Amino acid sequence: MEGIKAIPLAKHPTGVRAFAWSPDSSSLYFTSPDQVDDNERRRIDAHFDVRIVTPVLVPLHLWELTVDSIESRRLTSGDDFSVGAFKISENGEWIGFTGNSLDRYADPLDRRDSEAYLYHLPTAKARRPTCTPIASSTSRARLTTIGNTTSPCSPLKYIKNAKTPTLIHVGQDDSRVPRPQSEELHMALKKLGVPTEFVVYPRTAYGITEPRY
Repeated sequence: MEGIKAIPLAKHPTGVRAFAWSPDSSSLYFTSPDQVDDNERRRIDAHFDVRIVTPVLVPLHLWELTVDSIESRRLTSGDDFSVGAFKISENGEWIGFTGNSLDRYADPLDRRDSEAYLYHLPTAKARRPTCTPIASSTSRARLTTIGNTTSPCSPLKYIKNAKTPTLIHVGQDDSRVPRPQSEELHMALKKLGVPTEFVVYPRTAYGITEPRY
């Protein structure tokens, strides 16, 4: 690596947060805030290191930088969501990302309007393939391509490998890990002949709050 120098690619006015290369290394995809909060800038300049619990949320959006031309273009925009984690499909046609809520008072562990989105690069269109009562995430997701379609991988696609006896606990009113998801897992294990028990706790949301049932 001797003699090799690093050169800046993006000179974005609001900076670059997360970034990832396209499969063929021709483009660099990154997220950047639409603006920098003036109050936050003043706090940084004043070396104010007290953490703000509910700061103003500025939207983060996806951008593409073409390496050959060093030109960037915006991919997503608007105030409907803020782009969180994102993944690029193996064929480079799709970007899967999490659209996070801009409600500064929303519980980050139970953000109901946080959803997974798919952005199709050839047509420059984004769509929302999920609509669940709990937050979705792409931080550990993988996009697979079958022909011209792209689909997120579900754990149930690998249920055929399950062999371990499984005890499933769920609260009746759980919105973070909804009961139907646990029922679906339970039925899939039973169909495979894997020993499994399914326990539902009444009057309970996420976590067991009553000492006895």
